[in-house]
Amino acid sequence: MKEKTENPKLVYEFEGGPCALFWENPSLFGPEYKDEGMKSIVLEACKNHSIFHEHKIIPTIAAVVWEKMHLYKSCEECDECSEDNCPKSEEVVGEKGSGMQLVETLEGWFIDIGKCTPSVKVIEIDIAKEGKLMPCAPDVCQECGVDHKPDMPHKAQSLYYQYKFYKEHGRWPTWEDALTHCTPEMQAWWRKELRERGVKL
Repeated sequence: MKEKTENPKLVYEFEGGPCALFWENPSLFGPEYKDEGMKSIVLEACKNHSIFHEHKIIPTIAAVVWEKMHLYKSCEECDECSEDNCPKSEEVVGEKGSGMQLVETLEGWFIDIGKCTPSVKVIEIDIAKEGKLMPCAPDVCQECGVDHKPDMPHKAQSLYYQYKFYKEHGRWPTWEDALTHCTPEMQAWWRKELRERGVKL
């Protein structure tokens, strides 16, 4: 291989995005380029490649492998045959069989993109417990975020009410909670109306 060949280069699977970063010029590593001890050198040489920043991943020693990679193209790109009638032998089309044509076999050091580790730490947050509740408009009920008369119940389905209640009491509110500030007469009327509409209290 020529010394001036750009290194490394992206290798694409037949279907899908980049699957590996390939060092095309082993002479850069000297005569012992196949030795396992070269993994750290390959890693150091490749670690700042833009592919890792784009995919938010970090290359590690476990992702560095020496292997052969077969590259194919589909019969749609080949004028000699069709997918249903491929005259090529299995040796020509490769292990994937009819419908694929072996284009190139690469051998050397690869950084397997799939074995890299995420560079962004994923943190799970319980929104109900840890989420920040934005204040509701000043001209609506400050408990449920809905515009209703003071003697009427809070809107139990209001997300603002549900999350505010949960943060204060550690459980989700019910219609009974939404009625507690109402008069006994108002509570009785609302319970009757809710039951008639199939709401279980």
